[in-house]
Amino acid sequence: MILASEILNKKVYASDTESEVGRIAEIIVDPENGRVVAFSIARFLEKSKVVAETDVLEVKKDGVFVTSENAITAPSEIIRVKEIIDKGIKILKSKAVTESKKVLGKIEDFLIETETASVVKFYVRGGLLSPSLILPSEKVVRIEKGRIIFSDDVLERKEIKEPAVA
Repeated sequence: MILASEILNKKVYASDTESEVGRIAEIIVDPENGRVVAFSIARFLEKSKVVAETDVLEVKKDGVFVTSENAITAPSEIIRVKEIIDKGIKILKSKAVTESKKVLGKIEDFLIETETASVVKFYVRGGLLSPSLILPSEKVVRIEKGRIIFSDDVLERKEIKEPAVA
């Protein structure tokens, strides 16, 4: 598992040439299934490029390793990625709200399960009078531009009943 904040701004290296090819600028998540589909790559004096999650070989402390420099392409080359970008859907800094429109805060980070590339937890910074929260992805109802909507029961705590002593 890895936090989004541990990936952002990391150097990207092409494994075939062992050269630096950019930095991770953004993590692109499919709002339909909560999976990371691509990474936006910042390159000096170039328009935005992306690399599909399937072309990422490894994420290490010193950087992100992709199959080759050829794997870095224009967003329009990957149809689903282009759709997500065109809709303006971003996870970080989105509002976290419940179905009944209760504002929970803003998404400040998220946890990715590396084997499946799925988002499993959202870290929400509360306001002055509300706490910071860690919310499970199972409670996401939908992801829209600028907001992630959680089920109304996301804040309910389940009580663990102690077994009866005989």
